[in-house]
Parts: sequence; structure tokens; C-alpha cells
Amino acid sequence: MKRSKSEILFENATALYKKATRIIGETYDNYFAGVKDFRYAKEEIFADYDGYLQALLIKIAYDNANFDLESMRFIENIVDFGKLIDGTDLTFFAGGSTEILSKLNEKAEERLKEIPTAFKLLSAVDSAKDIGVSSALFTFTAKILFSFNLLSQNSEEKDGASVPSSLKNLYSYLLSKGIKFNR
Repeated sequence: MKRSKSEILFENATALYKKATRIIGETYDNYFAGVKDFRYAKEEIFADYDGYLQALLIKIAYDNANFDLESMRFIENIVDFGKLIDGTDLTFFAGGSTEILSKLNEKAEERLKEIPTAFKLLSAVDSAKDIGVSSALFTFTAKILFSFNLLSQNSEEKDGASVPSSLKNLYSYLLSKGIKFNR
């Protein structure tokens, strides 16, 4: 049976997501789990990353003007631990009014102003040990976004310009922490 483009892109993104969450989980277990009075539970860090990832994906969908059901299913189902808007099934926004989608985009933009805890913790580890976990997480996240962009973009749009712009704040943060991307 031949798989559709959306199935292939979602499978690829899901594999990348599993790699991203594995890096988060292993780093947490190796460096933070045994720290007395550490203020974050692993599940909170995963949920925070998930909300941020959904915000990035919503921003791309908004920039591509594509909130079809297929794109919204991708955004809804890519995460396992948390959501941008708790208790809300994002597929309900598929084909929504301009006003509703604008509000959803505002929520995504608000979330994108904050760096996810996972990136803060991983960059702290890299600052001390330079093991490349934060740049790997960034790369996996970017690849998820590019997979989604291929699904979400209009057929005449092929440049993927919305992906780099949605990652700019995160990339700048990591650079400010001395994270190296050329490995």
C-alpha cells in the first residue's frame, strides 16, 4: 500500500520528536534527576517543550495561511506530554475564521517569547561539558518544522522561509550561551 506524503512526513517528524524527547529525558536523568530540590519534574520539561513545539508549528501554519485538517492533525498529534493550550484539541481550529486563527497565532507568538526549559537545561549542560545536546535538540526541532512546512506550505511556495524566522529567538538564545552548531 502506497503511503501518502502527509503520512511519510508525519512518520519522519515523529521519529525526530522521539529523538528530541530522548535527548531531553537522558540529559535530565544524567544531570538533574538526583539534584536535591531541583524545581522541575521531567514531565514538566517534556510538556513545556511540547507546548513550544506546537507554537512553532502553529506559527508556520499561520505564515503559510494553511490551517487545513491535515496540518492541524499533525500539530495535534506530534506531541506526547503537553500542549500549547491545555484541554484543547487543535484540530477544531482547522478551517477556522480569520479572527479565531489570529487569536491562535497570538497565543503561539506569546509562547515563543519564552525559551523552553529543556533548552535552558541542555544549554547549561553544554556550557559545562560541551556534549552537544542543545544543538542536537535544536536540529531535531528544526527538522520537525521543515517536515511540517513541506506539508503545510502552498504548492507554489518552496522556500521554507517561515521555518528560520520561527526559530530565530531560540537560535539567538543558544548562541548567547556559547552553543556551537558546527560539529
